[in-house]
Amino acid sequence: MENKTENTNLKPLEIGKRYRLVGVIQNGWRDGKPNYTNEDVVRVVTRITDDMVITECGRKFLLEGLEWQEWISFSYSFRV
Repeated sequence: MENKTENTNLKPLEIGKRYRLVGVIQNGWRDGKPNYTNEDVVRVVTRITDDMVITECGRKFLLEGLEWQEWISFSYSFRV
């Protein structure tokens, strides 16, 4: 069985890590059908299902077509 959270150009997704996620999310319902929108956010991944990646804020990214990049934040301190 193919692991959908792996891509030849990307490291596999890991729960608890912060990523920049670019893709389609299920964003509620409209007229009884799921409403989808495109998102580009930086969030912590909290859960991975067979077809979705769920983030700390509850966004549900569809795995199909999802692009991700591990987010490394830097903090700088400047001395004057």
